[in-house]
Amino acid sequence: MLALAACGILASGCGGASSSTSTSSSASTNTAATKASAPITRAQGVAFAHAVNLRSADVPEMRSHFSEGEAVETASRRRSSAEFVNCYGGPEPTLRLAKIRSPEFSAGHARQSKSVESRVEVWPTSNLSDRNNAAYFSSRGRACFLRYLNAAHKRLNKQRTGRLEFGSLRIATLPNPLPGVSHSFLRTIAETLVHRKQVRVHIYHDIFTFICGPAEIELEATGYARPVPAATEERLLLALVSRATANEL
Repeated sequence: MLALAACGILASGCGGASSSTSTSSSASTNTAATKASAPITRAQGVAFAHAVNLRSADVPEMRSHFSEGEAVETASRRRSSAEFVNCYGGPEPTLRLAKIRSPEFSAGHARQSKSVESRVEVWPTSNLSDRNNAAYFSSRGRACFLRYLNAAHKRLNKQRTGRLEFGSLRIATLPNPLPGVSHSFLRTIAETLVHRKQVRVHIYHDIFTFICGPAEIELEATGYARPVPAATEERLLLALVSRATANEL
């Protein structure tokens, strides 16, 4: 667990408490209110995602795979995603303006490797991002996530008969307060790959999520054999927070 709440790197931010006094002018208050209520355009959302996402300079020790861009889904994947959203009760996915993934960065090889990537999902309004986040991390949302992940493992195992298959799975979701942003959570997923009932590989996923205005930002860190070091996760997560608040929509 990262003790990030005490970092104090940001005095105010997206959904966080402001350190300014009550003497702010009515003009600035009106401007902030207008900004908060005005729908975001797709162009604004894409620009925000590019400004926030991880880049090669953040992880010079890692190799870059693929390019940053919109998350592409096949027709079957879109149907599955829609079913999952319907399960946990989130807003219609077609309302989303953009979902931009960073490149995937990795180091090591095979069973001793690790990888990190970020994702920025932008909605037209803060109300929609709040609604999606609240539903996703609700008890209903957590149950849906576990059910769908188990189903995905079963499908993959049918395709991998005789090879490494997915074994046991443990998921934990808990609040992870971050300075200057809201609705921050950490979801940990510990799973195994087995062969003939013998565990061959342990896989550790740490998925950090927070909201900045109408945007949901995720950092996913995956380690094989051992988790990605907490210091690396903390450094990258705070970089995302800093960029998100600096470029707040």
